Amino acid sequence: MIEQRLRLGTGFKDAEREKIVGLLQPMEAHLRRFAEEKVVLDLSVKDRDSADQQVTLELEIAGWPKLVATSRDRDLHDGLMDVRHDIIRQLRDSKEKREPQKNRNLREPLSGRPLQEPQAEADEDPDLTDPGLIREA
Repeated sequence: MIEQRLRLGTGFKDAEREKIVGLLQPMEAHLRRFAEEKVVLDLSVKDRDSADQQVTLELEIAGWPKLVATSRDRDLHDGLMDVRHDIIRQLRDSKEKREPQKNRNLREPLSGRPLQEPQAEADEDPDLTDPGLIREA
């Protein structure tokens, strides 16, 4: 998916594509759950090979907020690793925010006791030995 959906922007040459795809390949495991046609990756670098170099990776998935990662690392390889790790982290964070919270009513309490005591059936006879049921005359 990475190879098909990656667009190389400013600062990269087509001859570098294969190596870049290889470096970004670990992201694919995190993107598999999405339909390929809904994923767009844009990679660019500004001021390449200078002290002000900035690598930017943008990930757009239909129906999700746009994710953007940047790195100012002077080494291009390290900058690519930084943005890859940051996008993966953002994907995990977004996934956790989108998942419904576990239903509190179904959780077991810490004590191991049920949350509510079972109620007696309406047709059962009450315990007549219970002192709360004896009325004084």
